[in-house]
Amino acid sequence: MNTRQQLIEATAQVINARGLMGATTREIARAAHCAEGTLYTHFANKEELFMSALIAPLPNFVAVLEKQLSRVGEGEVQDNLTRIAHAAITYYLHVIPLASAFFADHSLLERYRAKMHELDTGPQRIIARVTAYIQAEQRFGRISKQIDAQAAALLLIGPCLQYAYMRSFLGSEPLATSEQDLVADLVKAAMQGFSTATTTRLSSDVWRGERI
Repeated sequence: MNTRQQLIEATAQVINARGLMGATTREIARAAHCAEGTLYTHFANKEELFMSALIAPLPNFVAVLEKQLSRVGEGEVQDNLTRIAHAAITYYLHVIPLASAFFADHSLLERYRAKMHELDTGPQRIIARVTAYIQAEQRFGRISKQIDAQAAALLLIGPCLQYAYMRSFLGSEPLATSEQDLVADLVKAAMQGFSTATTTRLSSDVWRGERI
């Protein structure tokens, strides 16, 4: 791991442990096992380091989504959605404590929003990519075209965010079921919804005497 990455990970650790106000450059450098001045070799200021720590986990999640998009029509849809859901939870578990700290500093939050706008990225892109995957599978005929792809993406990712929030807030497993079981149930419900939409369309077309 290079020094820049060490500083980013150390920043996340210190913010999680001490909050935004307690995340001094001295504490971050100590956690990263480097000199305090090293921070400014890699980042213009502490705010840039904070923003880098918040953005850092996004590429891993995006990579999972891009991989699924590149393999549309392959494997089982249920398995693909399972991988996406687990990746979403992993991402949100990392981001939520940091994002919560940003909400405590309005000026920093505004700068982060401006940075997201500049990079044309942000949390909405997650929904957009999951929506794109579902739409691609719809074109392959593996998910019913009667399903609204964006609504389906929100119904899958939304509970992942909620679960990660509760787990981060409580500091322990918030539900009677494990993450593994939760994701399995979410995906199962989604697949049943896809199937129901197809069945409903077929029944309606048969009633009207239409040929599929």
